[in-house]
Amino acid sequence: MSLCFESTSKLEPTLAPTFVHRRAQELACEFAEKKLTRDAGFARVKELEEQISWQLKSIQTYAEALSSMTSKNAGLMKELNEMKVVNNAQSVDRGVSRVRLSLMKTEKQAIFLQLREQQASFKVEQAIVS
Repeated sequence: MSLCFESTSKLEPTLAPTFVHRRAQELACEFAEKKLTRDAGFARVKELEEQISWQLKSIQTYAEALSSMTSKNAGLMKELNEMKVVNNAQSVDRGVSRVRLSLMKTEKQAIFLQLREQQASFKVEQAIVS
C-alpha cells in the first residue's frame, strides 16, 4: 500500500489525501462487513449449538423412555412366559382329567355290563328254579 500511496502522491499530490481518506473508508466498510459476517457466523454457531443441545436432551429423554419400555417389555414377556407355563400345565391337567373321566366312563360301562350279565344270569337261574 505504501508503494501505491507514494506513486499516487508523486503523480497527483492533490488527490493523495482524498485517496487515503476514501481508502480508509473502504477498509472501514470492509472491516465492518467482515465483522458483521463474523458476528452472524458466531450467532449461527451459537444457534446450532443450542439446537444440538436440545436434540441431545430429546435423544436422552427418548433413550430413557425406550429403556423403560424395554424393561417393562421384558417384565411382560417374563409374565407371559409364566402364564404360558401355567396354561400348558392346566392343559395337561385338563387332558389328564379327560383321560381319567374317559377311564371312569369305561369302568362304569364295564360295571353296568357286569351288572347286566349278573342280572341275566340271575334271571336264568330264577327261570331254572321256577
